[in-house]
Amino acid sequence: FLMMIMIINVVIGVLGGINQTSLRKLMAFSSINNLGWMLTTLLISENLWMFYLIMYSFLISILCFLFYMLNAYFINQLFFINMNSIMKISLMINFLSLGGLPPFLGFFPKWITINFLIMNNFLLISFIFIMMSLIMLFFYIRVIYSCIMFNYLKLKWFKFYLNNNSMSFINFFSMISLLGMIISTFFFM
Repeated sequence: FLMMIMIINVVIGVLGGINQTSLRKLMAFSSINNLGWMLTTLLISENLWMFYLIMYSFLISILCFLFYMLNAYFINQLFFINMNSIMKISLMINFLSLGGLPPFLGFFPKWITINFLIMNNFLLISFIFIMMSLIMLFFYIRVIYSCIMFNYLKLKWFKFYLNNNSMSFINFFSMISLLGMIISTFFFM
């Protein structure tokens, strides 16, 4: 029964986020997707569940803080915001880490979960989880693409000013997210 709930969470999180233009709804469906992963880690051990919860809360709070500072609620608002390249790279790092791309910190708990599923012969469930994570990465790359590639120079009327403390705060946590896989390898030493 719990396996069915996990698969339903992962699939609903992906199907709900397919045509979303609202960043809040996209983050909500991402949370539903990651809830399936968290239920899987709960089957493994409570420590791994707590680790996954802390990592996911860390990554989603960085993105929510970034959207709050940018005052962005929809994907098309990212076309018009005049962001510097450091802010764009920070947004890209945090989205790819949230999606669980391998060099980033968000991949580490998913990697442990996939290893457990494969070692216990849950091959179909691990295949479904991996495929749904790839579709979630597609959503995140769509947001990153709209932020980085589209450049409406005539429509860049919206200027925002970030103070130095909030920018250094985001850059520091983005660096932790970027170097997280290197840091996490020390767990196995």
